[in-house]
Amino acid sequence: MKPVIHTLSNWPMDKKLIPIFTCTQDALLYAQLVPHDTNRQHILAIARHDTYVKLSHERNAQHPNLQRMCDLAVKAQFYRECLQECHRIEDEKFTK
Repeated sequence: MKPVIHTLSNWPMDKKLIPIFTCTQDALLYAQLVPHDTNRQHILAIARHDTYVKLSHERNAQHPNLQRMCDLAVKAQFYRECLQECHRIEDEKFTK
């Protein structure tokens, strides 16, 4: 069982300082840590867009790598889930 990360300073990041998610729970936990941080949300949106661009290039390649396409699709899904949870938290704040 992997340890639960409670602060952003301990969150694993890639070389471009984009958070690394290994599962949906990671994405949702990260969203709980940054619901009001628009800068981090913007970084996630850019990362998601870049992932879709890479997926599109791979799909249009002469010999697409299906495993890479699957990995990119899952990565984009984690970013989407995180962003949706951030928006849900923001909306919840206004409905109270």
